Amino acid sequence: MSGRTSEPPRFYVDVGLGGIVIPNLVRRMGCIALTKAEVFGRRRVEDTEWIEWADAEGVAVLTKDDAIRRRPLERAALGRSNLRVFCLTNANLTKAEQEARFESRWQAILRRCDQPGPYVCGVYVDRLQDLRI
Repeated sequence: MSGRTSEPPRFYVDVGLGGIVIPNLVRRMGCIALTKAEVFGRRRVEDTEWIEWADAEGVAVLTKDDAIRRRPLERAALGRSNLRVFCLTNANLTKAEQEARFESRWQAILRRCDQPGPYVCGVYVDRLQDLRI
């Protein structure tokens, strides 16, 4: 992702992560953050829709919705895609903890983005770990 183009890497920040803290972190790290509000406006968006959009746009995804890899419709959409997803598997982290987790693993996330999907990587304090789709 970072080595293929002169454009900064682009990330879709899933709505569950909020629209301020994590998008601002992505931008501070020199990348492009796209939020639900920026892409889809105020309308309701099903997970399958943003998965298909993100795949078509070639963006990577940051989320805390670990269940998307287990729900049948989302799982099927992920399996049909080339999507690269980075997921906090603990949805109870505070915003500060979420930010720290992504920031501490940012260089590993960028390196992993250079590998084609589909995949979902868990973002842990000390590592990224491939999760089963």
